[in-house]
Amino acid sequence: VLFLCFTLGACSNGQSETKKTYDNDFITAVGKGLEDRSILISQSDAKNLNAAESREVILKGIKGEIQGIKYFMDKEFVNPELKKISEDYMKQLEIQEKNYMYFEDINNYEKAKVFHKAYNERTKLIKTMIDKYGLKLNDALTKEFTSNAKKVNSKELVDTSIIESLKNATFKKESYKIVGNVKNISGEAITGRTINVKLINKEGVTVANEQYYIDGTWENNEIRAIEFFNSDNKNYDKMEFSISE
Repeated sequence: VLFLCFTLGACSNGQSETKKTYDNDFITAVGKGLEDRSILISQSDAKNLNAAESREVILKGIKGEIQGIKYFMDKEFVNPELKKISEDYMKQLEIQEKNYMYFEDINNYEKAKVFHKAYNERTKLIKTMIDKYGLKLNDALTKEFTSNAKKVNSKELVDTSIIESLKNATFKKESYKIVGNVKNISGEAITGRTINVKLINKEGVTVANEQYYIDGTWENNEIRAIEFFNSDNKNYDKMEFSISE
């Protein structure tokens, strides 16, 4: 009897010392938040709301998602990758909350892009949770996020390929221009993108920001003369590239 009591006591103490982890609870909360947000937007679509009212619905949906997962931000997770995903997901929701008023605002295109970039980042995180962590959504939402994640990842691969080609090209300073022949090796025809370049001096200071718009279609394997106007004829030591739409 004494042995049995000792054994049960030891088991009881061991269980009480085990910390609860929240991996599955977080995934369930994400799924509920996405489903609730989808229902809210679907209901609002049927009411023919004006632009301001639609933005308020967007904000309500974002706040609902945040409310549903903020409990988990200081909780323990078994999987460190999922813990990182939870933090990144919250970050993107907070970006959307901060910029909801620019949703589809054609007069503030750059700020609207911030909102939609956060959506794209959320999409990738949602796809990872579906594939690796058992996130269950209805068919329509699963299709939406899977399709968009594929588009986002494809675009990022193309952009990365363009940037690598730019890095490997030889650019020469010609009066107030910087010119280089660059080959499109992305595997796709490219349209509607802007190449941005920072001109950086040897002290690491950005002395100019220039752009080149990809006019027309830049076919796969086509070599194109890329020209940046160096309007102030600044001296620079290196170039850093990025792509935008």
